[in-house]
Amino acid sequence: MRQYTRLLRIALLILGSFLLAFVVLGLVFTFRIKKSTVTAEAKSLVENLGTKSEIDAASELAALQQTEVQTQAAGLEQAETQDLVQNESQVQDQNQEQAQTENGQESGTSLDAMIAQWNEELDADTVTNLTDEEQVAVRTLFANTIFFGDSMTQAIGEYGFLDMTNIVYQRSATIDVLITKIPEVAAMLPKQVVIFTGLNDCNHYTEIADYRRDYVTMLQQLKASIPGVKIIVSSLLSPSDALGQVRADLVRAPQFDQELRSICQENDVTYVDSTWIVRQKNYLDDGIHMNRTFYRVWFRYLKALLGN
Repeated sequence: MRQYTRLLRIALLILGSFLLAFVVLGLVFTFRIKKSTVTAEAKSLVENLGTKSEIDAASELAALQQTEVQTQAAGLEQAETQDLVQNESQVQDQNQEQAQTENGQESGTSLDAMIAQWNEELDADTVTNLTDEEQVAVRTLFANTIFFGDSMTQAIGEYGFLDMTNIVYQRSATIDVLITKIPEVAAMLPKQVVIFTGLNDCNHYTEIADYRRDYVTMLQQLKASIPGVKIIVSSLLSPSDALGQVRADLVRAPQFDQELRSICQENDVTYVDSTWIVRQKNYLDDGIHMNRTFYRVWFRYLKALLGN
């Protein structure tokens, strides 16, 4: 009985050993499979990461290349645009310079031709009235202009070249008197002021320096009272030869006129030399004032000079 019990124990021990060995082998096999799976997954992950990095790198490279192409295209377009603008600007400048040159040459030539024609008409006493077209052009040109002066200016309205609404004058006025009428001129807000005075200053001012002083004051006050105004000054006309022989004070007219030209140059004012229009036969009986013929040519001359 004891022998059988001993044999049973041995058999159970051997069976347990086999079972334990089987369990151990199973665990080892399972571990190896899991390890292989983890390794494969890790390898796949690494491969995937590598592939992703390559893709990202390729994408970044493509993006950089695209950006570079866009930048180059934008730069080329900008350069072409700048060249185009520059070329257009150069063409415009050239055209403008050419136009100015052509206009200047044409204007100069036509003005010289007109002066020559007017001189012929003055000498032949064939100066005609302003045509309706010329009259309209004069009134349009000087619509925003005030003619300012003494009786030389008054004649503009009396002869019918312009309405009295375009004229501010005082008979026998000297420059110091005209200064007091500047507020009247300024109240009309003209864009231009044309000053035309006679010989009153020649016997009023003993010293030409005093005439200069007052004339400069008048110009300065006009500019201050009417910002941006353009001032045109018509030259001082000498008396007729007959009157000059008996009025020594008026013989100084050319000296005053020369001073007037200098004043205008120094004060950025347009000086218009009208002395070439004067003919002895166009003086009125007083030897100072001019007839309609003078003013016809004078307005045509002003229109040519100022009307572009």
